[in-house]
Amino acid sequence: MRSATTFVGLLAAAGSVSASHGAQRMRRHHRSAAKRDVVSGTAYYGYQNDRTTACGTVSSDDDFVAGVHAAYYGDIWSASDKCFQHITVYYGDKSIDVTLTDAANTTASTGDGDIYLSTAAFTALAGSLDVGMIDVTWEWASGAASVADAPTTQEAATTSSESAPTTSSSPAPPATTDAAPTTTDAPTTAPASTSTSAPATSSSAPSGSSNEGWKVYQSLTGDTLINYFGFDEGQSDNSGVANYVNGKDTGLVYTGNDGKVYINVDTTQNVGLRNSVRMTSAEKFNPSTASLFIFDVEKVPAVCGVWPAIWFTGSGTWPYSGEVDVIEGVNQYTQNIVSIHTGPGCTFADSAVSSLTKAALVSGAGLNCDATVDTMGCGFSMYDTASYGTGFNAVGGGAYAVQMSDDGISVWFWQRDQIPADVTSGGPNPSSWGASVVTYSSASCDMSSHFQDLMLIITNNLGGTFPEGVWHTAGSGGQAQSCADITGFDSAANFVQNSGASFADAQFIINSFTIYRY
Repeated sequence: MRSATTFVGLLAAAGSVSASHGAQRMRRHHRSAAKRDVVSGTAYYGYQNDRTTACGTVSSDDDFVAGVHAAYYGDIWSASDKCFQHITVYYGDKSIDVTLTDAANTTASTGDGDIYLSTAAFTALAGSLDVGMIDVTWEWASGAASVADAPTTQEAATTSSESAPTTSSSPAPPATTDAAPTTTDAPTTAPASTSTSAPATSSSAPSGSSNEGWKVYQSLTGDTLINYFGFDEGQSDNSGVANYVNGKDTGLVYTGNDGKVYINVDTTQNVGLRNSVRMTSAEKFNPSTASLFIFDVEKVPAVCGVWPAIWFTGSGTWPYSGEVDVIEGVNQYTQNIVSIHTGPGCTFADSAVSSLTKAALVSGAGLNCDATVDTMGCGFSMYDTASYGTGFNAVGGGAYAVQMSDDGISVWFWQRDQIPADVTSGGPNPSSWGASVVTYSSASCDMSSHFQDLMLIITNNLGGTFPEGVWHTAGSGGQAQSCADITGFDSAANFVQNSGASFADAQFIINSFTIYRY
């Protein structure tokens, strides 16, 4: 028998990894077009409290992390784009989700299918450390993509997966968003959908004048904003435990006396699935028609277990018609994640990465935005700790701007007291705004071929692969303490299903969405 102590100290040895891996890079859970393979082997455990892993994160014994043989993910010490892959490990009738952060021991005493687990992960499967080793199977994304494995024309399971919603009151998109450790297959069957909304007419449009020729196309506030969207219905994607419902019918979405739009989550204490909303526009956008979007948001959900986002996704097969994530994070993150996901042929220039001043590249796929190779696409974590979540809410929120044209896609952000006067007056002049958070340029990614018929979406998934993947992790996304420690619950799903009172504050408050065109 091989001793489990063979693996003790593996993560400790990772301390020599280059400092360039020091940032904690959490991968997004997007619908995966990658084939998933099942491997059989023996699971071992080792201690790694406060040790630096091969992927550059500081690991603790409470984290659900793993190391595997180079036969599956290459040399993790050099192949950093494989960091934070999501792996599901099975033992009898139990299964756990773990994050790839290290290499397994490759001595002659181990097999290719063997997997190294943190003590917390091993205990969750085996019940205790006393058994020393257990025979398991585990799934990994081989990257052998095929159209049949990818979601079709509907929101399925991403940013990882679960059944897509079964009914919809608006055109249902291909799945969302997701920067934590996982990918999973998405369903290939789209939910049936009908639409109850059409593009809304503008109301009380901003009166400013843009020196650059931008004119108000849609001014969305209050009921006009709500009616601009339809409500998708059914169980959420990405292994979430949300039940998407019609927000107007259930009272979860409404216009307050202050004219602001409130988007809430059901607070029934114990549920199997918790009611939430996903709102999808009937109107579609293409880079060939230049548009400028101003999202004035006062508050975003910032409770352990939430996965909110404001984003665009194409109405065709994911990821070939594109995805743009403007506002996204999980749990109590304070740093927003901006990302795109495309089919083959879209990259982010190395020179552009070096010029970034407001965000850092975090997606494991590096400069390749092709989600058929790696579902993470090209993602950037903002430095501003008030760009999302608790930090964002503490300053009264702010405004995100997205300029979309054949030249590229640019994203800006301002905290509430820093929003430029030309934005608040309704006469936006993007050339005066200075450096963007990130600009995806047509020089390395043809916009019109990679982003087609984009629908605008507001969603608040609950649980799922992203929140679950970082549930036991402290320091990710600007969140100092792990949700496991904050809540005392062992998983996001368990917390969401059994702590309804905790979600009374899990809400969006939206002041306005304004769309400009020339």
